[in-house]
Amino acid sequence: MKVDISIVITVYNKASYLANTIRSLKALEDNYIKEFIFVDDGSTDGSLNIINQETKDMENVTILANKTNLGPAFTTNNGVAAAQAEWIFFLDGDDMFAPNAFKVMGELLEKTKADSVYYSIKKINAVSGYNEVKPMLEPIDYEVMDEPLKMLEDNMPGGSTYGLKRSLLEEIGK
Repeated sequence: MKVDISIVITVYNKASYLANTIRSLKALEDNYIKEFIFVDDGSTDGSLNIINQETKDMENVTILANKTNLGPAFTTNNGVAAAQAEWIFFLDGDDMFAPNAFKVMGELLEKTKADSVYYSIKKINAVSGYNEVKPMLEPIDYEVMDEPLKMLEDNMPGGSTYGLKRSLLEEIGK
């Protein structure tokens, strides 16, 4: 089976958020074959147990666990190394995707033939969490940049708001 999209979910002490994060992954509405790569960075709050429990009924899940906290760069790179797809998206353990995120972004990527996508986030109330996640409005505003490599080198904070082709990641050495 060919995986279309790899989603690397980095986790460090996110136990109180993980159920909502994983619920948002289960609710994705698109036709892409996705793999979910959870990388726990030595959490001490039971995050790894929650990941194991909440993903039992999901397909294409890989769970990696650092014995100690090694930091976001190492953890993210571990997830990327395990990814099978050409497209790699990032999500922090306390973030959620809108249900139609990949339908909207996928159509945009196919239309523009882009090598990367940067998407914005909307802060929501952590208490209600998942219930506040609404579909992305369409059409979306977007900008095509001529030098995505430069933008990534200058601005990639290692955060969870990027989707990149593997070849672009390799080119910037991430």
